[in-house]
Amino acid sequence: MKRFLAAMKREEIKELTCKLVSNIMLVVLAGDLLYLYFVGAWYDPIAAIEVVEVIALIGLVPWGLIRIVKAVRETRRWAK
Repeated sequence: MKRFLAAMKREEIKELTCKLVSNIMLVVLAGDLLYLYFVGAWYDPIAAIEVVEVIALIGLVPWGLIRIVKAVRETRRWAK
């Protein structure tokens, strides 16, 4: 039974680690695209599409950071 619980705990920690890495990548990618937009290297010829994309990217950064904090807390809880 102890082996089963230990294996289950390891699998859940692996899953949480994958979530953490994917959330970090989400924040970095959104931040990178916003940087390119604000320095003028990225634009869209249709203004409405550009506005929607920028608003979505601005929303992804805090949303991703919140998910990172949640994943770290959950990982710490399972690591105990």
